[in-house]
Amino acid sequence: MVVVLQEGEREGRAIFHLGEDFVSGGWLRVDQMLPGVGTIFMDYLTTLAQFLGRRRDFVAIQNPKIFHIIDRSDLIVAEDSWIEAYTPSGTDPDGFDLAGRAPYTEHVEFRANNPYASFFTVRGTPHPHLSSHSNL
Repeated sequence: MVVVLQEGEREGRAIFHLGEDFVSGGWLRVDQMLPGVGTIFMDYLTTLAQFLGRRRDFVAIQNPKIFHIIDRSDLIVAEDSWIEAYTPSGTDPDGFDLAGRAPYTEHVEFRANNPYASFFTVRGTPHPHLSSHSNL
């Protein structure tokens, strides 16, 4: 599902999916919006996942700032989450292959050891504290 985020005259877009056991979000484009809009949307989707009792997937991460936001905002339980690296597929010109997986607690080293990854995906358990400030 594509979501349009609007702030006055400024507009951004994001894609998210509600799966049976996960809430995923990615491809966040808020370049023309004020700082913090992307963080608020990430927090919202993670709170939604926590509220629904589902895993939270941050997909196709290319911007290293996203990891800082995940960590700073304490969005997931790091010890119960993992990171995956993806590289272009050797068989499908439009696809990607899983190149490796590691516990999220090791994400800094894992990213450094996968410099040729096209993107990363984080699959995590939403932090329980999120339900305490939910207005869903």
